[in-house]
Amino acid sequence: IAGLVIARQHKKVIAGLAIARQHKKVIAGLAIGLFMSPLVAYGLKHWYTHPGGGARQKVASTQFYRAPIKSDSRILWDLAVFVVLLPEDVDQAYFSLSISARLSDSNLYREIDSKKPLLRGVIYGVLNKAAKSGRPQMVSKEKLKRDIIGALNGLLVTGTIDDIYFAEFLVV
Repeated sequence: IAGLVIARQHKKVIAGLAIARQHKKVIAGLAIGLFMSPLVAYGLKHWYTHPGGGARQKVASTQFYRAPIKSDSRILWDLAVFVVLLPEDVDQAYFSLSISARLSDSNLYREIDSKKPLLRGVIYGVLNKAAKSGRPQMVSKEKLKRDIIGALNGLLVTGTIDDIYFAEFLVV
């Protein structure tokens, strides 16, 4: 009798496995559905609570054009870009400018190379003073040129800076 009971239980197990094989795709679908449903629900909730579909904000792009300077390139010194933060009470955040200087003598390069950090610091001092003087968009470029030339020539011994060129002048 015990053998008969075991055989019947064995038949039930085999029958259960046969049914499971027949419904394998359905069981897999249910398992995937149970896994995916919380993800879909979260996505729908996020979509509903964030109008616009979570689109990123558009950012205005700025293109910079560096104007070529027509001059004797042997005595032109490129000072690169200067960025100066503006005071908090001004609508703009900073101004950026790119400066090149025309030198009186090509021998002045050696002195400038040795004093480059000092000269850039002096220029930043002039620019910070101009930024704090009021509204930066009202700063005269000619006055700024004169101030920078005067400050730099006060530090140079072997020659002078004849002129300053602004290749970029942005108030952002």
